[in-house]
Amino acid sequence: MIEYATKSLDFTPHDTKWIAGSARIVCCGISPSSKGAIRIYELERDGTKDLFSDLSFRSQGIKCTTFGASRSGEQLAMGDYSGSLTICDLERCMNNNKNDNTTNHEIFSVQSHEGIVNAIDGIGGGSSSACGAPELVTGGKDGCVRIWDPRVDHAVVTLNPDKSSSARDCWSVALETRTTMRNDR
Repeated sequence: MIEYATKSLDFTPHDTKWIAGSARIVCCGISPSSKGAIRIYELERDGTKDLFSDLSFRSQGIKCTTFGASRSGEQLAMGDYSGSLTICDLERCMNNNKNDNTTNHEIFSVQSHEGIVNAIDGIGGGSSSACGAPELVTGGKDGCVRIWDPRVDHAVVTLNPDKSSSARDCWSVALETRTTMRNDR
């Protein structure tokens, strides 16, 4: 691997994603003031260019992200430290004036877990990798796994631990993208 560019960050990054079909990356995490931080970069010949930067993008730090259920590749689903699941339109973020209402980039938002959303994945929504309805899966500090359809404001499937007092964090979730079943004999 060859290092293309180096950037110093003024926040703790938790997740970085390549924006498909572009020379852009989005980096999300938590600022020193415990706010959700986001920065969007575009790769250029002589390094990177900052397209968008906000150290108080969300009221809580951003823990995990996915483009998996995005129809256009510009909608980023994110889980945060307060347990919220939010889908944001990154094009609106970059095109809006900083003085505008900072929540007008949100497409969907719901309280998904009690405590931090540790993991997220998505599928569908007409993306190039899959068709069908957009679906998201989240795993949280509360030990629950929930499947979401952003067209409704509640989980369509919830898997709870037996006892909440002894529940362990859920650290990883995934949705399958294969369209054919394999017979493992």
